[in-house]
Amino acid sequence: MTIYVGMSNDWYHKNKEKAKEAAAAYYQKNKEKIKAKVREYYVANADIINAKWAEYHDNYRLANQEQYRAYHRKYYQQDPEKCKKRSKKWIEANKEYYKELQREWRLKNPEKIKSYSQTYYQNNKERIKARNAKYRAEHKEQTKARNRKYKQNKKNKK
Repeated sequence: MTIYVGMSNDWYHKNKEKAKEAAAAYYQKNKEKIKAKVREYYVANADIINAKWAEYHDNYRLANQEQYRAYHRKYYQQDPEKCKKRSKKWIEANKEYYKELQREWRLKNPEKIKSYSQTYYQNNKERIKARNAKYRAEHKEQTKARNRKYKQNKKNKK
């Protein structure tokens, strides 16, 4: 007996409730069998499925960046401490990868690094001066030696 797809679609659209009930009844009757079959499929094709899912997720995220940013801002604002702990935990677990990401970001954004350091200096001038003065007072000999070398190098360059 041949079933034509068009006919089954017509029957399905005309009898949606019956079709849903039949599908639910079939699922309940064969639940374990269906789950085992699905599990077996996923185990056999895990690499392909994970790669496709990652690609889909990356493409979706790139297409909806503002939506992602808004969600993450909202999530962070709900519990900043939880987010900080999670980030710290991830960094601890992925130290090498995190360092690599930092290096790449620094190479791509030298102007941001410069502006961040300038902003930090402007916002913390007094603290930095106090810290430097304290260091110089504690390490007078090293400071004098460094100043002597600096003056000597300056003379040699002329």
